[in-house]
Amino acid sequence: CVRVRQSDLEMALRLKVLTLNVWGLHILAKHIRERLGYIAEELKDYDIVALQEVWKDDDFSFLAQRLQDSLPYSHYFHSAIIGSGLCIFSRYPTMTAFTHQFSVTGGISDFTDGEIFAGKGILGCRIQTPVGNVVVYTLHVNPRCRDSQLFECVQFVERSRGNDMIIVTGDFNTKPSHAAYSMMIKCLNLKDVYEDNPVDTCDLPTNIFTLRRMTPKRIDFIMYSDEYCPQHSLSLQHRRLSLSGHIPGKSFPYSDHEGVEANFLVERMAEPIEVPERGLDDEAMQILLNVSQNIKQRKAKYQRTKPGMFGMWFILGVVSLFTALLLSNHYLVTFLASYYLHWMCTLTTGLVYAGSILHIFRMFSDVQLVHGMEANLFEIRTLLNYGKGHHRHRDGSNATLIQ
Repeated sequence: CVRVRQSDLEMALRLKVLTLNVWGLHILAKHIRERLGYIAEELKDYDIVALQEVWKDDDFSFLAQRLQDSLPYSHYFHSAIIGSGLCIFSRYPTMTAFTHQFSVTGGISDFTDGEIFAGKGILGCRIQTPVGNVVVYTLHVNPRCRDSQLFECVQFVERSRGNDMIIVTGDFNTKPSHAAYSMMIKCLNLKDVYEDNPVDTCDLPTNIFTLRRMTPKRIDFIMYSDEYCPQHSLSLQHRRLSLSGHIPGKSFPYSDHEGVEANFLVERMAEPIEVPERGLDDEAMQILLNVSQNIKQRKAKYQRTKPGMFGMWFILGVVSLFTALLLSNHYLVTFLASYYLHWMCTLTTGLVYAGSILHIFRMFSDVQLVHGMEANLFEIRTLLNYGKGHHRHRDGSNATLIQ
């Protein structure tokens, strides 16, 4: 059905929204507390702020204290060892907050990027504005798991959005050319505030925090929808990059990411309007098929047998056994081994045992990831099977297919 707006408005409100990855990873990030102080001053002019990579409780408490007069309502998503890094600040009351930690993560295989310590996911807050409820989401995705994690975001948003207006923000670690980005847009009927005039938000050459040979990219997004709201309208009025460049008077920027700002007009209609029924059209179903293929490829990576690895552990096992026999024979040790040989054998045995334990943990981690991806694939198959019987045509009309 076609959505028709009515001209007579009961109430309207302007909503100023910001999303920013603050780069708050301690040890690696620079000038964290100083940058957060300047960031907090800039945030006071906004109505809703969604932040990523606020990894420490102390940093969130610091921001909440600095913003208590302008953005008194806030929520921080605690998860895993170092948390999710996600938080939302609001000028208006938060009615409910809901969270989801991704089931598919980097795992031990991706130890170097610290993903095994983080509990990345998606945070949602239903915010009560004077005009109507707006559900604001913020998320942070691992680029290696973008297909699985963004599919979980689609499921989470669809289950929690209700009939309210929604704004989805965050560091997607996903380019608009990826199937996972299209999945978010098509399956949730979202609009990207920069879709018609894309601008890079990360790894800019002018940012001193950018590593060398990095390519500028657009991975930070604000998306929105009023598709299923019978009495409210959410329209984009203005957008821009915010907190860009160096902090005034300082030699470093606010973050290694640019902030994305969007100004919305929220309107409440005097009379309810007709809204479309929910469902997947042909394009959305094809995108889900593409995403499922990507997930299958990643799943195969973790299921693939690696003969070289098993050969390595077999050789180390033989060395470990020989070492144990050598050390257990007092006379042989006295005859062959010196003090240094004794310690060399002991160290070799210890390394073999430590490597074996690490390999076992890696196998458990990979099994967990495979199970998570299998769950994603099952849910996609369920959606596609249902979509074959109940889907939306490209013109927006709904139809039931005879199977």
